[in-house]
Amino acid sequence: MKYTINPDIYYGRYGEYTYVRNVRDRMDYLYNEICYDVLEALSVKGGRTPEQLAEYLYTVCEADSMDQGDFMDTLRSDMEEFLEELAGERIVAAEEPGERRAGAEPPDRIRDFIREVCYRERRLLTVCLELTYRCNEKCIHCYVDDQESGAGEMSFSDYRTLLDEIRELGCMGVLLTGGEPTLHRDFFEIAFYARRIGLMVDIYTNGLYVDDGMMDRLISLRPNSISFSFYGGKAEVHDAVTGVPGSFEKSLKTMMTCKCAGIDTFIKTVVMKQNAGRYEELLKLGKRLDIRVMSSLTVMPTHRGKPAGAYRLMDPEEYRRILELEYRYGLHGTEPMEGERGDYVCASGLDALSVNPWGEIYACNANPIVLGTVGGDGIRNVWNTSEALRGIRNLKFHQISGNCGACADKNWCGICLGNALRENGSLKPCSDTCMISRASHEVYLSHVKGGETDEKV
Repeated sequence: MKYTINPDIYYGRYGEYTYVRNVRDRMDYLYNEICYDVLEALSVKGGRTPEQLAEYLYTVCEADSMDQGDFMDTLRSDMEEFLEELAGERIVAAEEPGERRAGAEPPDRIRDFIREVCYRERRLLTVCLELTYRCNEKCIHCYVDDQESGAGEMSFSDYRTLLDEIRELGCMGVLLTGGEPTLHRDFFEIAFYARRIGLMVDIYTNGLYVDDGMMDRLISLRPNSISFSFYGGKAEVHDAVTGVPGSFEKSLKTMMTCKCAGIDTFIKTVVMKQNAGRYEELLKLGKRLDIRVMSSLTVMPTHRGKPAGAYRLMDPEEYRRILELEYRYGLHGTEPMEGERGDYVCASGLDALSVNPWGEIYACNANPIVLGTVGGDGIRNVWNTSEALRGIRNLKFHQISGNCGACADKNWCGICLGNALRENGSLKPCSDTCMISRASHEVYLSHVKGGETDEKV
């Protein structure tokens, strides 16, 4: 009996662990490092039998403690048992498919664990590819103010070279975003090539440009997830933010088609002055459609440094009200927080990088510091040797200010270095950062401990 890897299975080695993502079943798994060698061995055309797999693994294992015959017998027996387990989880397929067995851990827990491994060992997990800054919406708060044309954007040939290098670094997946990524002339060529070489593909879109023909191609792509930008649960709120009448209904139709096709679907939003009063309508929409809402409570300054104060909430009570709503609708867990987040300030550059439409590499799409270029330095050299990136990774709270280093709200701090640099030209936090951190801490304590706590906030 031969075993092969099922379609829609993605995996990567992170330290002593193998992280496996089953896109079709929306499940995450965590195994030891031998699982990576097993899956690599099964990736050959036609698969392998347990005996062939044992022979392959013998070449990468040490068998000093027993002779070859005993070692092979033990290895073959272990592989038969392990392959049955993987078949039960539909990670691999056999001629006689096994019955699905429970065993996967909650996805968020595994992803958080893998991120911590990446932070510690400087492993690249994902790359954000901003394919274009062109867009068919005119959102009032958008941080992109660079250009309207697609002149100079990277081509499919450029992306093919970049994606190969990303995969060679052991990266698990890429996020295709913009602007509106589907406006890039090579969007599908880029997406399908990434999937072909074993990279998970996530997409962040407004869905306006997706017609029936494009929808068929999106479904056949089978991305890991598609996120849609929504700014209200009713058309009048959403369309007032996007500046495009009818955008709510079109985006909603595209999103529901993706969800009905079995694609993991999310709503992403920015909560600001212009929609905060009706935020609950969006939360109700997400609950009714069984689509998770993911929010940002801060508005980014534009690429050219235009402040975002006209859109930010500046009332601490408003932040508490928004967070209370999110707890009520299940956007946050209520388990006690275990330990401290450590002294790292920002996750940018710890497990991810971002590339803009012209090939400039950043720690994230908010940070204005150019680390290098795809055509010059190359993403591998940037990840492994950039002094600027090392400085971003090693930045500590006390280096921002003495107050930050000793702050009781540090575990809840969402400071964005990029926002601070764009708006203030320094690491001084933006005007809303401390209010959001304090409100997050207070609301968290009220839910975890029912408001009864000796902690000072």
